[in-house]
Amino acid sequence: MINFAKSYLTAAFPDAWLFGLGALFVLVTIFLPDGVAGLFKRGRFAGKEAR
Repeated sequence: MINFAKSYLTAAFPDAWLFGLGALFVLVTIFLPDGVAGLFKRGRFAGKEAR
């Protein structure tokens, strides 16, 4: 899915897709400082309360 999005965005918006990728990087860094695995570690998807 990521490779498809990269290929599509590179072809459709050759000058702008890097800005989108940079924005995604900044948002993930701000809102998910422990990464996606941090969501599992905190129990968001494990069905437990955060400890």
